[in-house]
Formats: sequence, structure tokens, C-alpha cells
Amino acid sequence: MKTKGIQCEYIYSGSENQESIAIKWNGNKLRVLVSTTLGLVGNESSRTQLVCIVGLLYNLPSIVQSLGRIRPIQRSNVSQCRIFTNTNNQSRIQIDKNDSTTAMNELIGSGILSSDHQKKYKRSMTCTAVNKWLFEDQGCRYVSLAARLGYTQVPCNLCDACTETNVAMLGDSKREEIQLRERERENGIRLLSRLKQKCICCNKTDCDGTCVAMKQNPRVCLRCLGNHRVTKCTFDYVSILNQKACYGCYVYNYSQGTRHNIQDCSRKGGIQERLRGLIHYDYLKKKNRTKNNSDFLYHLSGIYSNEESFFKFLDRYKDFK
Repeated sequence: MKTKGIQCEYIYSGSENQESIAIKWNGNKLRVLVSTTLGLVGNESSRTQLVCIVGLLYNLPSIVQSLGRIRPIQRSNVSQCRIFTNTNNQSRIQIDKNDSTTAMNELIGSGILSSDHQKKYKRSMTCTAVNKWLFEDQGCRYVSLAARLGYTQVPCNLCDACTETNVAMLGDSKREEIQLRERERENGIRLLSRLKQKCICCNKTDCDGTCVAMKQNPRVCLRCLGNHRVTKCTFDYVSILNQKACYGCYVYNYSQGTRHNIQDCSRKGGIQERLRGLIHYDYLKKKNRTKNNSDFLYHLSGIYSNEESFFKFLDRYKDFK
């Protein structure tokens, strides 16, 4: 950050110049301070608006101290406290269990902590408590934090639980969305490969995309969208796909080592003519279902608006027979 002109420093228990760095931070001469838990007490900056916690802190009072780095008087609508940690912290927790048990026994042995308060100690003064607060407690973060520390708190309406902006939840949702897009693309590529072998509207290998839709009543030609009884269309038609059959030839781009010849998309009986029939079929199906007389070119533009919409269309017909 310093190379970018950002005034920053870091401190830890054995670092030098702790006092001078604390003075700079207090005087708002630093924009970023990176610190261990050493910096949770006594380091004040009236301009602090963002606190980032990396990993699991030792106990919940450390969380409270972290939140306290942004004093109530200086909090605004952009103030944030973000916690970055793994969702699986079992190895870290197992190590902490031994340390926290030793610390608790020492406190009991010295008479500082009553043996009757062991449960209360474990609910707030251990790494396990922090993990449970993050991933198991329900509802407002402040309410559950207060309950673990033995007092009550009204919902804050600011935390990720109250505003439903939990990063882990949003991350899972985004991951599912990406996986869905990947499946749609893979299904689309497989469908394009099927179209190279045969017309899936009539299920014939010798059809070059000029078949008449047999499932429509009255029968509609999937090539020209006209009504005629012949099984092959000989009418002139406007070349609407214009070499878009593979949508930038994705089927070839995602097949390593294959060099695409543009003629494969436009030759008679190739992907383009057979895909035309499928697009026309989709248009007629939607038109009959919604009783919508929207223009066909409008329907076509919706399919070809971007890669996502193109593969979403193909995915709908992955099992079409």
C-alpha cells in the first residue's frame, strides 16, 4: 500500500515504534493500521470507518473490542466491521480447546473464576464460542453476542443477519448461479453437437432443417413459418441467423484442438439450418402458450442477446426428442 501512496503501518507485540505508530494513528496521519489483537485496546482514530478481522479471534470480548474501534459517536451509514474466516475451522478450534481449558483451569485454581461459571466461560471466552456465534447462532449478531456475554440487546437492523447480506450466504448463492450457467453451457454445447448429426425437430439425419412441424395444428413450417402441407420447404426465406448458429462458434471454442470452418455453420444440412428450425419451434410454442403475437425478430434477439441467454435457450431443449 505504501508503494501506492497510502499511509499505513503494522504493529504486533514485538514490533518497534509502537508508541510513535499509535500517535500517528490517533492523529489521523495513517489511513490503514494492520495489527494483531495488540491494537484492540487504546488505539483510537476519530476517522475509523472500517474494521476487518481476519481469522477467528480468541474470544467474544475481542470481537466487542474490535467493534469498539469505531466509536458510536463516529459511526455513519458507511461504517463496517467485516470478518474474514473459513467456514470450517475445526483444526483451529481443536488447538484452542486445549489452550482455553488450560487457561480456565488456571483461573479456577487461582480463585478468579468460580467452577460454577465454566459454562458461561465457554460460551464467550473461547474460540469455539466465536465460531458458534458466527455460524450457528440465529438472528441479529448483536442480540446473540449480548446473550453470550450475559446481557440483553435489541436487534440492530444493521448486521448481515438483520439485512440478509451475509457474505457466506451470498457467496453460496453466487456459486450456485455460476454452476447453473456452466451446466447450461455444457448442455448447450452437447445440443449443438447433436444438431451436427441430425435435425432434432423431426429426428432425421437427412433433414437439412426444412421439415414441417408435425406437432403443430395447423402444421407450420419451421423453416419459413408458413402453412403448407409438403414435408419439405421450398419457399424462399430471409437469412435471419447470419452465421450466428454457434453464437461466436462456442461449440468449437470450448472443444480443444478443433479449428472451426465457418462453412460448418452455414452449409446445407449444417447446424445453422437445423438450429433455425428449433428457434422457430420455440417461437411457435411460446406464441401458442402466451397468446402473444410478438414479432419473431424480437424473439430471436432475446435468444442472441448474450452468451447466457443463448445457452439458456439451448438448455431448455437438452432432452428434446
